[in-house]
Amino acid sequence: MQKIAPKILTTGEIIKYAATEIQRKVLGKKMPAYKPQFTKCVEHFLIHAGGAKVLDGIGKELQLDEYALEPSRMVLHDYGNVSSSTTWYTMGYLESVRGTKKGDKLLQIGVGSGVKCGVNVWTAVRDVHDVQDAWAHRATDSSVLKQRRSRSNIGSHLVMLALFVLFAAVVLQYAANAGLLDRFEPVLAPVQKALAPAFEPAQQLMQPLVTPLVNMLTLGQEQVKQLMQG
Repeated sequence: MQKIAPKILTTGEIIKYAATEIQRKVLGKKMPAYKPQFTKCVEHFLIHAGGAKVLDGIGKELQLDEYALEPSRMVLHDYGNVSSSTTWYTMGYLESVRGTKKGDKLLQIGVGSGVKCGVNVWTAVRDVHDVQDAWAHRATDSSVLKQRRSRSNIGSHLVMLALFVLFAAVVLQYAANAGLLDRFEPVLAPVQKALAPAFEPAQQLMQPLVTPLVNMLTLGQEQVKQLMQG
C-alpha cells in the first residue's frame, strides 16, 4: 500500500498524512499515525474474503465503511473463502448488482498465506451493468438489474410505438375514406398521398380490426348529424 497510496490518494489526503508524520517524527509529538480515507479516491474495493476477521481488519486499516465492504462480505456469505478467486467474485458482484461507471477506480487487495499481499488498481474504461450467473440471485431486486431490464426492453417499446403509430395512421386512412375527415382534407391530403403506398400492406393486415372501429365512428357521426338537424 505504501507504493500504491501516493498514486491514488487525493492531494488533501497526502497533505494530511505528511503533516501528521512531520509532527510525529520531526516535532516529536505523540499522536497516532494518520490513516488516509481511501473512499475519497476509490469507488470500489475488491478485498480478499478470507474470513470475517480479515475483512474487518482491512476495513479498519483503510477506514472503509460497510458499503465498501459489502461486496466482499457477500462473497464470503454466499460462496465462502474461494481462495485467490474471491476478489474476482467480488468484481462480479459489483458488475452485477451495483454496476461500475467509466472512470471508476477499483482497489483490488489479495491476501495470501503468511504476510503475502498483492494490490492492484483498476480503472473502468466503460460502464458495466452485466448480471453474471453467479450473482443473478442477488441482482434480481437491484436497481442495476432494473436498469438493465429497462434497456433490454427498449426494442420492444420501440416496436409497440411503431405499431401504435401504424395503427393510428391506418385508422386515419380509413376515416378519410369514410369521409370523416373531409374538413381536414386540405391538410391531410398531401400527407395521405405520401404515406398511402407504405400503408397499403398494413391496411390489409389491420382491416379486420379497423373496419368495426370506423363503422362505429361513422354511425356516431350520423347520429350526431340527426340530432343537430332535429
